[in-house]
Amino acid sequence: MPKDVAVISESGIKSREDFEYIRSLGVDGCLIGTSFMKTQNPVEIIGERI
Repeated sequence: MPKDVAVISESGIKSREDFEYIRSLGVDGCLIGTSFMKTQNPVEIIGERI
């Protein structure tokens, strides 16, 4: 990928370890929408998962 293109992972992020692995591959960010949709408190899940 060109250096000026952001690489985003779109699925499969279920834990901090998943996020760290994807970052180690050079991915710039990830979408974690399902985790937010399944919780009553999205702010809490940020600290727990990512």
